[in-house]
Amino acid sequence: LLPGCLLAYIEWVRYTRRKSPGENPMFMKILIVSLLILILGSLAMALVAMVKDRGQSERTVRALTIRIGMSIGLLIFIMLGYAAGFISPNGI
Repeated sequence: LLPGCLLAYIEWVRYTRRKSPGENPMFMKILIVSLLILILGSLAMALVAMVKDRGQSERTVRALTIRIGMSIGLLIFIMLGYAAGFISPNGI
């Protein structure tokens, strides 16, 4: 996982040097989509825990807490990306 992240970071640095700050680097899109997939995975884990344990364990609460934390982190990441100029509105 670490070498892949390092290669993605290097590619992101190369890409941002070629483009102006207002254009969307592919790295940002990939990161946002992967975080959304992780959030959906955590939601699915909560559903499975709720069905299997029938509310008798803390797994559902833990999975939903992780999902909320990732959602807040994604929101902050998007806001910082917009403030830094890496994410721009598309005219909607």
